[in-house]
Amino acid sequence: MGRSALAFAALGLSHASAQETKVWVPEALPAAAPAAEAAATPVEPDGWKLRLHLGGNTSFGHNSQVVGSVDGSTFQVGLVLEGKADLKAGQHEWLNELQIHHQQTKTPALAVWQKSMDDLKLMSTYLYHLEAVPWVGPFARLKLDTVIFATETTKPEDYDVINTDDPKEVPRYTRHTANAATRLAGPFEPLTLRQSAGFFADPVKSEPANLGFKLGAGVQELIVRDGFALTKSDEAGRIEITPLKDSVEAGAEFEAVFTGAKDKRVSYELAANFLYPFILTDDKGIEGIELLNADIHGKLSVKLTDWGSLDLVAGAKRQPLVANQWQLNTGVLLNAGFDLL
Repeated sequence: MGRSALAFAALGLSHASAQETKVWVPEALPAAAPAAEAAATPVEPDGWKLRLHLGGNTSFGHNSQVVGSVDGSTFQVGLVLEGKADLKAGQHEWLNELQIHHQQTKTPALAVWQKSMDDLKLMSTYLYHLEAVPWVGPFARLKLDTVIFATETTKPEDYDVINTDDPKEVPRYTRHTANAATRLAGPFEPLTLRQSAGFFADPVKSEPANLGFKLGAGVQELIVRDGFALTKSDEAGRIEITPLKDSVEAGAEFEAVFTGAKDKRVSYELAANFLYPFILTDDKGIEGIELLNADIHGKLSVKLTDWGSLDLVAGAKRQPLVANQWQLNTGVLLNAGFDLL
């Protein structure tokens, strides 16, 4: 009787233990499921993403008997058109971008309007994301960079234009009257085409910041007709111009782009692109590091309203076969615009 009681008690304990185990296991499974979901990486949906932005800017200033300034009014008007058409299909990505920036300025020093900004850029990039490492893969890109309107220069006083066709020859002088325009290049001149292929890496891609690199080979063609580059302008009323010539360069290309946003109001961008040619049609006597093509630009944008923003822009560009010097530009723009798409 005692042995039967002990056996019955042991069976009861084991049965109770089994019941406890059955109750505990289902409670643990739901707790682990959210952690697995949190670890999953969000996948960007396939399809097109379209954006078209139209904007403009303007400014006005007037001086009267201000020491160090010319009396009169200064006007500035500008147009901005930016568009994007991006397609994602699995591991394939096709990015297309359009930029048109144009600005005209009228100062009291000159009787004519002059363009202070004129850019037309088209870029199409194909990316293939590796399945094992999606942020790395090969790329191919086409890029066009030019101006829309003719380029002219002038001075408020009579001036001489020196055409240095050949440094060995005697320079040719032309006398121009005050405010008379000297034509340097026609519309869409010079036109720069760039074809690039290689590998990309986007190690940082998140909501607040993005960092990307590209490394590969690039071929750049400079297409001109009868244009000139302004190489020197001095206070003595002399302007030196040099004829532009068609050229082709091929070499190694590197690019780094950093973009991000502090919040919905503040965004920033810093980009640098370099092309060092190993093959070129005409080096113009330039050697070594002086052959490096560089394009560096940055932008800080503060959104003031739904339709207005304050932009700080700066850029440094160097194309030795166009002008063997850095082309610098900075600006503070108050823009008003709307997203059409």
